[in-house]
Amino acid sequence: QVAVVKLLKTFVSHYGTSKASGLLIVSGLPGQVILSSLSSYAVDLPPLELSTIQQKCVEVFTPRTGSRGGGTSCVRSRINGGGKSHYILNAAVMAQQQASKEDRHVNYFRVGYREATNASSLVQQLSQK
Repeated sequence: QVAVVKLLKTFVSHYGTSKASGLLIVSGLPGQVILSSLSSYAVDLPPLELSTIQQKCVEVFTPRTGSRGGGTSCVRSRINGGGKSHYILNAAVMAQQQASKEDRHVNYFRVGYREATNASSLVQQLSQK
């Protein structure tokens, strides 16, 4: 969290916020480093309704033709060997095949996130992409 805060503060001081995209950081726990460090930008909101969260997830995760957004997926399984990697790689191939028919280019990036992943290793992986 500390590395993310430092990076965000660097970007805000260098580029400002007038043309910035929205960034929503949600926490179910009070006193998180990232929230308290960015408190000057924070807005306290009541808990979100489950239906609102579900609706927004559908909007974010649904691919839209001609849009840079959408197409984000989360794949999980309760068991090892549940076919997550097979599903992900198959979806990547299908997306690349469809994009080539539309004269577009799709990149597949793997970002490993496991129990042992910490903020530093996650930021390092993302900066290499």
